[in-house]
Amino acid sequence: MPTLHSIAPFFIVENLQSSLDFYHSKLGFEIAYKGGGNGHGEDFWAFVRRDGVMVNLKQIAPEIHPQPNHSRHEWARWDASIHTSDPD
Repeated sequence: MPTLHSIAPFFIVENLQSSLDFYHSKLGFEIAYKGGGNGHGEDFWAFVRRDGVMVNLKQIAPEIHPQPNHSRHEWARWDASIHTSDPD
């Protein structure tokens, strides 16, 4: 069977640009793609990457808010995790 090399979780965000700023400046991710506006407004989705990790981000509409797992089920604390050799 072929080997899987990565997974790219997809997160709904309140504000795409704020999220991109956070992933880039605080976590060191590269903004690999930003789009969706098609010339008719602001971009609404993007993906960021760092090393072998990619995360998809999408701003849907002002009335559609992110809903992290822990807000659905108290015992489901994580939406995704990334393994690193040095978390600090």
